[in-house]
Amino acid sequence: MQNMFFTKLPIELLAHSMHAGVLAVRLLREVQIPGIREAVFVTAAFLHDLGKAHWPEKFIMAPRYLLSNSEWYTMRAHPLVSADIASELGVCPEAVEIIRQHHERPGGKGYPLGIEPSEAAMWLSAVDVVAAMSEPRAYRKNLPSIDEIRRELAWCPTHIRETVINLVINAKTVKEAI
Repeated sequence: MQNMFFTKLPIELLAHSMHAGVLAVRLLREVQIPGIREAVFVTAAFLHDLGKAHWPEKFIMAPRYLLSNSEWYTMRAHPLVSADIASELGVCPEAVEIIRQHHERPGGKGYPLGIEPSEAAMWLSAVDVVAAMSEPRAYRKNLPSIDEIRRELAWCPTHIRETVINLVINAKTVKEAI
C-alpha cells in the first residue's frame, strides 16, 4: 500500500498537498485552533487529498464543470478514501477525522457525508480552497483576486474566512501566501 501510494502521486497533487501544508503552518503562526494540536492539523493538511492518488490522471486538476456525473461522484468520495488511506498509514485518528470532513460545510451542505464539520475541518477546507485557487491551472489564465477568494469562501464562518484571507493579503502576492 505505502509503495503504491508514493509512486503513483501526480506532481500536481504533490504540489497542492505541499501548498496546503505550508499554508497550514503559516496559519498556525497566526491562530490557535481550539482543541487541535498543531502537528495534527498540519498532518491533515499535507495528507487531505491522498484519495486522489486513485483517480484517473485526466481529472486530477480538471474543473468541476468538465467532469461527468460519474467522475463528479468519484471526486466527491475522495475525502473518505483519503481518510482510509491515512488511517492505514498509521495517521492519528484526529487527523484522519479532519481529512474525512474537509469538504463538509456548515448545515450539512458539503460532501461526502453531509454532516456538520468540526471547526478544524472548516479551517482545513479554507486552507485547501486558498491553496487550490493559488495554483496554476490549465483552465484559468490568472490567479484569482482577493474578492474571488472571499466569494469562494462565502460558506465559511467569518473568523475563519477573514483570517485565511488575511494570510494572502499580508503576502505580497497570492502565490507568495503559499
